[in-house]
Amino acid sequence: MPLGRSLPGPASIGDAVSTPDATSGSAGDHYELLEEIGRGGMGVVLKARDVRLHRLVAIKRISPSLAGARRILERFFVEARTIARLSHFNIVHVYEVGQDAEGAFLAMELVTGGSLRAHLREQQRLPVDRALELVAQLLDALVEAHATGVFHRDIKPDNILLTDRGVPKLVDFGLAKDVEAGPGLSREAAQLGTPVYSAPEQFIDASQVDGRADLYALGMTLYEMVAGRSPRHVRLDALPPTLRPILLKLVAENPNDRYADASEALAAVREFREAAARADLASEHRGDTIARLAEHGYRLLRERNLVEAAGVFDRLLQSAPSSVEAKAGNLAILFARGELDRAHALYTELAAAGRENRYVARYRRLVEEFESPVRLAIEPAPLANAAGACRVSAARPEDRPGQVRVDLAPGHGGNGCGLAGAPPSARPAGGRQGPEAPGGRPR
Repeated sequence: MPLGRSLPGPASIGDAVSTPDATSGSAGDHYELLEEIGRGGMGVVLKARDVRLHRLVAIKRISPSLAGARRILERFFVEARTIARLSHFNIVHVYEVGQDAEGAFLAMELVTGGSLRAHLREQQRLPVDRALELVAQLLDALVEAHATGVFHRDIKPDNILLTDRGVPKLVDFGLAKDVEAGPGLSREAAQLGTPVYSAPEQFIDASQVDGRADLYALGMTLYEMVAGRSPRHVRLDALPPTLRPILLKLVAENPNDRYADASEALAAVREFREAAARADLASEHRGDTIARLAEHGYRLLRERNLVEAAGVFDRLLQSAPSSVEAKAGNLAILFARGELDRAHALYTELAAAGRENRYVARYRRLVEEFESPVRLAIEPAPLANAAGACRVSAARPEDRPGQVRVDLAPGHGGNGCGLAGAPPSARPAGGRQGPEAPGGRPR
């Protein structure tokens, strides 16, 4: 029956099955098979309902064409025995292993959020903290598995399922090594892991690997989550520098250079995340402080209290030397004080770095309007005009020839503070403003 079409009805053991399609096969006397949810080279996974416990489950069974293959059956029962021995929130639970007319089947916890592989196809990469959150949960699962003597040996994005809430679940223990259960898979079968994620020692003798091989595979998975590319060729420049030490230790070629076990790796990941969280909190608090100080300084500027405003922006520069808010505030103060050479030097620094806010933009417009900022002079405006537009007036007799007077009172209305340029009526042709004769005509 083609995938996507509704099934004719639930099947149970003892029902006559007239089609070889796995979705219509029986699976014990208490499972209603609902739909196919996955298919691979070795078998199929079906969504089913446990009619006794009234819950949805996943039924995994081997494809009929492979049901007689010794190696496939070996892997199937290794998975069943292995998962049954484990009990961890981040490892998919097995409910039952059984046999019906269609062959062996495994009833497991149903995880409906899709695989990590599917999520990476959609998002390409994950934020570092989200990737480390998943890795931390999976490492916790490996602590449990390794303590029980179980090594997965095939960790990769395809074998990590996510719940609807984003919780990772480790699945597919078909290649697992179970120390307590005996030799397990043959050496040949155990080497069927995915090469790009497999530790180097797994290619030599997979039967002899330990939990550090799982750390290697999880490290490669972490790289793919953060870098957004296959780990076939690992490029450290695709990772944040702070993350590189953890990744390099996870995927070291020599297992002795990796973390000693999953517990040590988990401690390192947790420490990294806690340090990053503290830094983010400090940065957020620092950013909030900078924003509040800057707004206080701008308020003092609007009130034309240059002395106190200068003190505020000096404190800002001490705590945040690269803050554009602090530098822009000092630019406004230097301009208001008439220290135009220093103001223009500071503006040039900000412009070269591509950093700008409203005060820097107003200065830039003045530079564009009057061509030479050192030709500007200051005319303090009355407080009543603090919210008004800029003014350019005729030069006084004591001013240098060709000097333009600009009202620099910061304001909220009109075209902003005096850094926003002169009104059109005061602008001469050609972009320069010269002294005016009585009657408004240029001399």
